[in-house]
Amino acid sequence: SKSNALDKNKLIEWSCFIIGYIFVHLIHVIVSSAVDHNDSFTYNIAHLIASCGHKTDIFPYGPGLLERARGYKKVVLSPGPGVPENYTFSLQLLGQKIPGQDIFGICLGMQCLAVYAGATLFRQANVRHG
Repeated sequence: SKSNALDKNKLIEWSCFIIGYIFVHLIHVIVSSAVDHNDSFTYNIAHLIASCGHKTDIFPYGPGLLERARGYKKVVLSPGPGVPENYTFSLQLLGQKIPGQDIFGICLGMQCLAVYAGATLFRQANVRHG
């Protein structure tokens, strides 16, 4: 229905605003990098950060991730398919964190941070988003 679509659009708009506010105002980004875990939302995140006047470089998940991330003070681990255990390079990045480097995770990225910190993730009977 139209009201449902309007509600979803407002939810997306507010979600982007909140992500942008957290990233720009609380993390004080100057130049950041986003690790793309093969999710198109990564580009929405980069666009949102750029709309606030901050440059964001995106590079794909894979070999070389640790070397590329070393040059950045701010790193975003993006959403993506699968589970954190499938993203060993991102987990290694967390293990070799550079002093003074801030790492922010969204969805799968947050799950990577949680697993690295010792959390146990499990599948719900029904998929939940948000």
